Amino acid sequence: MKRNDLFLLGFLFVILGVFFLLTVLFRIKEPEKIVVTVDGTLYGTYSLQQDQSVEIENTNLLIIEDGSAYVKEANCPDQICVHHKAISKRKEVIVCLPNKVLIEVKGSEDTMLDAIAK
Repeated sequence: MKRNDLFLLGFLFVILGVFFLLTVLFRIKEPEKIVVTVDGTLYGTYSLQQDQSVEIENTNLLIIEDGSAYVKEANCPDQICVHHKAISKRKEVIVCLPNKVLIEVKGSEDTMLDAIAK
């Protein structure tokens, strides 16, 4: 390889690097949201950016604060959903089986392929 070939190769790497940085830095993402379903039916969709409390079918009390969501109260006997950690990242879920409640974090990139599908 000659000296000019090395300059051309270096220039191409710089252009590709700049293109990659621009696409990563300026990608506009939709903020994550909480989707609640009861017995397979959509109950509601709530923003993770807005602090609020949501009573779900008089069975569960969902608290959304500081960009995360957790179940504060439930009338089920096992209380697994209450003891579950707060969720804030895409595809994290809290499930209350006795009450048939599913609480999931969804975002704009949920339709992308995951690592296994690639």
